[in-house]
Amino acid sequence: MAAWLGTKEVAFLLAHAPELPVPPADWEAQARRKIFYDPVDHADLRSYVKTVSFGKARLVGDVYGPFQVTAKRPDGSWHIGGAMEQAVAAATAGGQLSGVSYFCVIFTDHPGPSWAFWGAAGGSCYVDMLDPLGVLAMENLHVLTQFADLYGIPDSPGAFDVMDCSCGTHPSVFTKLNLGWIDAGTVATVPASSGVASLTVHALSQPLSAASTPGRVHAIRLPSAASSGYYLVEARVRTDRYEAATPNVSNGIPSEGVVVYWIDEASWPPVHLKKVLTTVGATFPDTARGLELTLSAVVPAGFTVTVNRTPPADCKWIRDELAGLETEIRGLQEELQHAGPGEKAALAAEIKRLQAQRQKLHDRARQLGCPP
Repeated sequence: MAAWLGTKEVAFLLAHAPELPVPPADWEAQARRKIFYDPVDHADLRSYVKTVSFGKARLVGDVYGPFQVTAKRPDGSWHIGGAMEQAVAAATAGGQLSGVSYFCVIFTDHPGPSWAFWGAAGGSCYVDMLDPLGVLAMENLHVLTQFADLYGIPDSPGAFDVMDCSCGTHPSVFTKLNLGWIDAGTVATVPASSGVASLTVHALSQPLSAASTPGRVHAIRLPSAASSGYYLVEARVRTDRYEAATPNVSNGIPSEGVVVYWIDEASWPPVHLKKVLTTVGATFPDTARGLELTLSAVVPAGFTVTVNRTPPADCKWIRDELAGLETEIRGLQEELQHAGPGEKAALAAEIKRLQAQRQKLHDRARQLGCPP
């Protein structure tokens, strides 16, 4: 993944294949409106990027073409990726786009889903004129940031992240953090076994500078002492045309509320949607990790969340095991004092084994944040 801060240029290439529908007479004008400036619905890609990045990312570029391509192989099968490559080759042949590394090829319509291909030095995607804003956003974000899809698992974020749903909503806090659109300093971390904390989480769709009261955070991070995974908590409120269902713009988020994700960056997709708290008093418990979240209040453009972190359930088992080991070790040490020469070696070895086991349990207790 790569952050997108500042300006990035994309060459949008109109590609016409005889196997695909005939383009409209004002094809170029339609494309410009959809990508750079939509005076009617304000559903253009540039406005979306500016809004969801809080102005930290800017899309520039132009529309070129149309370029004539072939969308089928000799055997009659579709080869839209090949047609995309033909359009890029035709557009760059004259050298006028020599400084451009990112391309998005636009067809009138094509079979199958739109797609993106990227690498460290640039990339290309293809879409069609019938694709909604969310598809254009997803495919171009793939190319410009190397951020991969978040779908493909049962508990994916769905419509809470455009990189899953391609539906025109804001990216989740995980995605915005990785793209550099939210500062890590605006995410509050509540460590394991730290007691009770009350935090007001501001709507993810607005910059913190728009908050009516100071002291808000953009998200809560809850590390797990038992693993490298962690929880991320965000507030989703229908504050703009992307979070609300808006014709020709966005499907909107499924509900307003406090969204709880489990993040496991050891595998992709890493974002797992665990719960959406929508009413005051609703809770999300994880007793194994000593955690309970409560939506304690609804405030303008956000929610107050109470975080209760207690020693994990394993702490009691570890405490009981340690007590048993201490008793065994003391008993064997007493035996050692009175043992004969032939017994001492075996008793000493057993004491050493139990002491190593005790040390492992102490290390585990510290890892979990168990009280002393």
